[in-house]
Amino acid sequence: MATTEMRYGFDIGGTKIEMAAYDRRLNQVLLQRVRTPTGDYGEFVACITGLVEQADRELHTRGSIGIVCRGSPIPSAAASWRSTCPA
Repeated sequence: MATTEMRYGFDIGGTKIEMAAYDRRLNQVLLQRVRTPTGDYGEFVACITGLVEQADRELHTRGSIGIVCRGSPIPSAAASWRSTCPA
């Protein structure tokens, strides 16, 4: 499997995980959306891993990975954030 300049971006939320793959010119070449596993950390990690492996197979490459997991401030602790990511 070749290594290219493919980039995989993840948007992880409380109800969905969306993964997009971009080529070196930042053209989106793949988009996947699945339900976010919420009850089990192992299932959550397996879901992310599965999306990456599926993209690698479909695109015949291995891409670099970026993850966005939003959150909101906790007023009583200025440095802490409450993530919407279930894991």
